[in-house]
Amino acid sequence: MEKEESSLYVKLKLGLLAGVYFEINKNIEKGILSDTMYHEIRLMEQTTLRRGSP
Repeated sequence: MEKEESSLYVKLKLGLLAGVYFEINKNIEKGILSDTMYHEIRLMEQTTLRRGSP
């Protein structure tokens, strides 16, 4: 039985995931989003690492 991924990020193409990653980081730096959004950044990084290089 396969483990089902619960993160939306696994369903995104790498280019789109990179764009979301960039936008969240930019908005954290501007103060639009709070530092708690770094959790989302880590989820995206983990997803990318699990996928490996394209």
